[in-house]
Amino acid sequence: MNVVIAGGGVGGLTLGLMLHQRGIACTILEATPEMHEIGVGINVLPNAVHELAALGLLPALDAAGIRTRELRYANTFGRTIWAELRGLLRHAAAERLGSALAPRARSPASPRTRRASRCSSRTERRCVAISWSASTASTKSSPIS
Repeated sequence: MNVVIAGGGVGGLTLGLMLHQRGIACTILEATPEMHEIGVGINVLPNAVHELAALGLLPALDAAGIRTRELRYANTFGRTIWAELRGLLRHAAAERLGSALAPRARSPASPRTRRASRCSSRTERRCVAISWSASTASTKSSPIS
């Protein structure tokens, strides 16, 4: 069995690593020619941090990102309306990981991590069709022009 994943972002790469961990082959189709930083961060919520930790990627997430310490709402003048501690500061138990902010290209499920996976990747490809029957499924991809 080979699973086709449309999209090489954090979700697609993480799914690829999860499938690899379970011995399932996959192909990741990514529209961009390569992954690189684009100047934005991704807020990785607690459930996603838990899944990345299960893949052994917590040290990479800590190295690439910043753990959320506090959630704070402010008015237009910058005065605090409401604030609450988050993550490890709020919960003593280590399994309560909290959320983190990681730059897109340096996230734990980055191309460097992807290379270690058995899943293959094809850049500059777009998934254009998926068809399936009771026993088989197939995909069609096209190059980005």
